Amino acid sequence: MTESMQSDISICSLKEDTDLPEVSRLFKDAFLTNEPTCRALHVVPEEVMDWYTVVIKACLSSGLSLGARDTSSNALVAMMLNKVLTPKQNSTFGNPVGKTTNKQILILSEIFEEVENTVDIFTKYNVERVLELGILTVDPKYSGKGLGKRLVEKSEELALNNGCQLANVQASNIATQSIFKKRNYETYLTYSMEGKPQFDLKAAGDTTCWLMMAKPLVELPQG
Repeated sequence: MTESMQSDISICSLKEDTDLPEVSRLFKDAFLTNEPTCRALHVVPEEVMDWYTVVIKACLSSGLSLGARDTSSNALVAMMLNKVLTPKQNSTFGNPVGKTTNKQILILSEIFEEVENTVDIFTKYNVERVLELGILTVDPKYSGKGLGKRLVEKSEELALNNGCQLANVQASNIATQSIFKKRNYETYLTYSMEGKPQFDLKAAGDTTCWLMMAKPLVELPQG
């Protein structure tokens, strides 16, 4: 699937067998260096890539991940990596830590464990199939073009067409939080980084918390 969005940008599906190298590069260069929690933890991209690659591959194999390409160069300049969740497969970032001693990975694992398990969204919203909007990132050179907003819109359409009743996101950046608020996502859980010594909030910029947010895509049954 490829769709023209602007004269110089096209939206496309992302697949593991064809797009993993480009996706990994954009994730490393744009997401890990700019995402507020990663900055607050002083994450070294090379040290966490193996851990995140498991998540990236799971999202690409879903068939519901999208990218934005510059049509003049075909370069991948933005992406929304998505994954379907069900009551039996209900975790996006619950990646086994194994025997790692990496401090940043251990902290990130603890955060994901908390935010993914504090609220059972399947019970709360009475749903069986959820699209997790897992990783949204835009090349800084292409910011301000509305690429994030458009990728979220197209992801919601894909979710609805693939039987998902709810869209869910762990929004850890004030910029992406704004996108989801404008698209009528409700916040059902907040994880604050304030007052926690493991975070260097000065490095995180204006972002001080994660918002766990959801949006019904269909009229939901009453519990």
